[in-house]
Parts: sequence; C-alpha cells; structure tokens
Amino acid sequence: MDVLINVQKSAAQNASDYFDKAKKLKKKVIGTRKAISDIKKRIEGEKTISVKQSHPKIRNIDRKQAWFEKFRWFFTSSGLLVIGGRDTHSNDIVVKQHTKTTDYVFHTEMPGSPFCVIQAEGKTVDKQSLVETAQFCATQSRAWRMKRNPCEVMCVKGNQLHKRGGMKAGSFAVTGKRQLYKPTLELAVGVTPDFLVMCGPLSAVKDKSKYICQLVLGDNKKEDVAKQVRNMIEKKMKLRFSIDTLLRVLPPGDSLIKQ
Repeated sequence: MDVLINVQKSAAQNASDYFDKAKKLKKKVIGTRKAISDIKKRIEGEKTISVKQSHPKIRNIDRKQAWFEKFRWFFTSSGLLVIGGRDTHSNDIVVKQHTKTTDYVFHTEMPGSPFCVIQAEGKTVDKQSLVETAQFCATQSRAWRMKRNPCEVMCVKGNQLHKRGGMKAGSFAVTGKRQLYKPTLELAVGVTPDFLVMCGPLSAVKDKSKYICQLVLGDNKKEDVAKQVRNMIEKKMKLRFSIDTLLRVLPPGDSLIKQ
C-alpha cells in the first residue's frame, strides 16, 4: 500500500495527520453501522406490528352459567327456550318443576330420551318451534348414539304426563293423543351474542347465533369433535371456550362435522 508523506512536515507530524484521519474514518464506520442497526430494528418492529394486527388476541370466555345450562337446551328460531333432562333425575325436575299443563312436551318413542319442554311462558308456539324441538329431542336421545335415523318423536301437553306408583325416576305415563314427528338426526353449533355455545337445529342456530358448523352422525369421538369445534370457534370468532363447555352441549356419542 502506498503512503503519501508531506516532505515539509516531520515524520511525527505525518504520523499525527494519519492518526487523525484514521479516527475520523473509524467514526464514520461506527455511524454507518449504527444507522444500519437502527434500520433493521425499525423493520423488525414494523413486522411485529403487522403480525399483531393480522392475529388479534384470542379472548378466553369464562362466565357464570345461566340457570337453564344445567339442562340440555336451545332457543328456537322464534326465541323460545327449550330445556330437556340430562339424566333420569333432571328429567323429573324438568317435568315436575318446569312444565305447565299447557306446555308442549317431547320424548322419543324409544327409551333413553330427555323430556324436552318448550318454555312458552304464555307465548304462542309456532309450527317451526315444534319441528325444531322434535329434532332437538331426537338428537339428544339414545337414538343418536345408536345412529337410528330418522327417529320417531312424540309431542304431548303437560297435563298428559302422569307419575304413577312404582315408576322409576325420569319415567312418566302418557295418556291421550300424541302428535308424531320423524326428524333427521343432525345439528348445528353456534355462539350467541351472550357468549353461549348453542347446539340445536340448523334453522335455530343460524337465526339466534353466529353459525360455526353442522354435525351429523359419524364415528369421531365426542372429545375429538369438541376440540375441532373449539378450534373452529377460535378461528372464526377469536373466542376460546373450555372443552368441558363444548362437551356439555354436543350430542351424546360419536358424530362428524359436516363439510
């Protein structure tokens, strides 16, 4: 490397000049490196902001249960609450404590069904609500687990149910005429504006909640389906529910998410 020397200066002065130039060059290099580092940090920061904006935080839903959630339940497309027993004990409670003489009551023709009651509270019950409740009753019964499709469901009034001596818990004698339905075994899952995960007939779910998916008879375990549904809710609504919440509303037995 060639080095230029000022012959009018001493060796010490020339060395001092080159030392000063070297310090200035070093400062420029350091400044350039810092500028590059600042640009990199700004770019990474913009990437982080972009990722946060495109992936909103998922909200965990943890709330106090409504009184009817201890039963099987859904809201008809007309807004009527329907409740049904989860077992023989709650079947007794539904009929004895939550059924009026003029209420519509549903039960499958085969054993192993919840008693499902439309909580009309003096309101007129439309035909669509009757059809939806019949379907709900069938899907929450043993017929779903046995894949008996369609399933026959009867509808009577509350004053046609009687508890006779010697009858087991959850059992009632039915007198008089009964109206019969043969609904298809299929359901839908949605999330209501009050953050209730509702499982019921497709028409009711689409009318009263944010539709998530449809369920049909299948061979996927209930626990696996619950996980799938939870993931779908997270993806569509950015809400996270516990697996137990999903298990409580899904039909008994295996099923399949309809694509």
